[in-house]
Amino acid sequence: MSLNNKKTNIANNKIENKQTITQWKKRVACFRFIYSTLIMNLGDKDCILKFNEELAELKDKDIAKVIAFYIKNKQNIKSRIKPLLKEEWEIDRLNKVDLSIIMEAFCEFHTLDIDRKIIIDQAIVTSKRYSENNSYKFINFILDKLLVK
Repeated sequence: MSLNNKKTNIANNKIENKQTITQWKKRVACFRFIYSTLIMNLGDKDCILKFNEELAELKDKDIAKVIAFYIKNKQNIKSRIKPLLKEEWEIDRLNKVDLSIIMEAFCEFHTLDIDRKIIIDQAIVTSKRYSENNSYKFINFILDKLLVK
């Protein structure tokens, strides 16, 4: 699947069954939300409006916690990622899919009671499904350094 097709899938996919939302579907919903806010460069108020339009109807506490943490801390999260990048790299230069996966994992780590190794593993799975072929290596490296309490 090409990168353009993957990006289209990220933007267009909806959660099918609102009754039973698996942890995987929650994670992907949060990742897609974060991705869409990054590509649209939304401010906090617009992020809240977007959440209310797209995810609030799911009435899921985990999704709400992760997204609330993201909205409140997105600049802080970026500032925590920045020192882990090579000197010549800026955060805005990162692939938005990769950045979204990293940010979602960071938010999940700080809001939900899920083991660090599981979060990293699931971020790698998400990367292999939605990002470029070798992005999972970069994401694994960053998350290994970033996900510390």
